Amino acid sequence: MFKKFATGAVFAMVLTCYSTIAFAGTVVTITRPEGDEVTYNQTYMICGNTDKEDVTVEVKVYDPSTGGYVPLYTTDKEYGWSIGSSGMFMKEVKLPYFDANKIQVVSYSRSAIDEQQDNRFTITVLKEGLKNRLVNGVIKIKDMVGHGIFD
Repeated sequence: MFKKFATGAVFAMVLTCYSTIAFAGTVVTITRPEGDEVTYNQTYMICGNTDKEDVTVEVKVYDPSTGGYVPLYTTDKEYGWSIGSSGMFMKEVKLPYFDANKIQVVSYSRSAIDEQQDNRFTITVLKEGLKNRLVNGVIKIKDMVGHGIFD
């Protein structure tokens, strides 16, 4: 009797954990970036969509001086915003650093705050001088190391 009860309890816990993990991971689908990216532009468009209602999205950037993530405001001066009835969002941010910008996109359902999703990626901004040298073919491998190309 106890063995059946224990087996049933373990099964229920595993099922609950599995469904929570699967559900919590899909608050928002980030469509841009698709992963770590390299660009020459200091402005970058972050895009995504959701099929849930009452979803809030916040963007943060890693600040090496504090050792943590701080708000990254959009060009519309928003740090966090609600996704509208279309279920889609497209927000432009100004990347603060040349080289690596470690970005964190946090999304959560306002009706169920425990449904939170954390996406992280790195957008590397290359300087124009590096771009010109690449275009003109006068760049050496040692110049690429340290600029996010081979890191």
